[in-house]
Amino acid sequence: MVSKTNFRVQRVSVLGIGQIGGSIMLRLAELGINVVGWDPDNLVCAEARAMGLNCEDKLDEAAANSNIVFLAGPLSALPALLAEVVPISQPDCIITDVGSTKTDIVAAARKLGCVNRFIGGHPMAGTEASGIKAANPDLFRGAAWVLALEKEEELGSFRTLANLLSGFGVRLVPLAARRHDETVALSSHLPHILAGSLAKSVSRSPLKHSILSLAAGSFRDGTRVASTLPERTTDMLWHNRKFLIEDIRAFRQILDVFVEAAEQEDQSQLQARFEEAFRLRQELLTRNMRQFREKFDLTLDRSRETQFLCEVGMIGGHIADCELTDTMVAYSVWLPS
Repeated sequence: MVSKTNFRVQRVSVLGIGQIGGSIMLRLAELGINVVGWDPDNLVCAEARAMGLNCEDKLDEAAANSNIVFLAGPLSALPALLAEVVPISQPDCIITDVGSTKTDIVAAARKLGCVNRFIGGHPMAGTEASGIKAANPDLFRGAAWVLALEKEEELGSFRTLANLLSGFGVRLVPLAARRHDETVALSSHLPHILAGSLAKSVSRSPLKHSILSLAAGSFRDGTRVASTLPERTTDMLWHNRKFLIEDIRAFRQILDVFVEAAEQEDQSQLQARFEEAFRLRQELLTRNMRQFREKFDLTLDRSRETQFLCEVGMIGGHIADCELTDTMVAYSVWLPS
């Protein structure tokens, strides 16, 4: 369902038109928003035009005169792309990105002196497929989309982006950059390590062909993200290696417990570990949430509003809708019961 929110933007640019960037463009076009794209690969731009999307051949032409610019290129290229976009975009243009780590790009924005109009973003969506042919306007529906809010000076940009993303059907999560990177290291990046390790173990096993012939849902699900292009996975994990190393070490200890229980023929200990895992999985599938609405005066409540939004993300909540007027902002919020 398209949000009934009145979007407060006239033109949006998307720089980098892969699966994520292309999906953003398709969704914005569905919402009736003037969206223009750019990609360094002319063939990608040609594919986008064939899909009915508007693209510019030059970066400056795409980024100029827009209210919001999405940086959707490869993770390693985002800081340099941000440095290019800041001087060629309008002084009040809001810039965001879609990278899977936030610490580096937020630090780059601070170095460039544009934190008042930059908000780091991360849509927790996408598949193992890649490229604009994998773009889907409904890709983000129901997915979490992190906006890296930390300081009061970022609040104006946050509001405008939250208002726009209300039309994407996402669960908007305000979260500090460091907290985001710590969280996705365990929830998103470690699973890539596990999938890759399982696939590699089978690849090296003398039973490889027998395993592949018997592979069922558990193996297919457990190795699904190993289908991601290796360069994309490497880029993502490299930029979050600090937190990922800590999580891998902790995971090794958990694996050792399973090994010890089996070696000691302690079936009850083994079952206890699986019961703990079962409870966590059930909690994931059956989280109880409560909804309420919170309003703030645009001129009077900046500090309280910033604190409120940061707390929403910290305790596992999200924003479902953001209504923005000239004097007021209202959030539809869901929090764990």
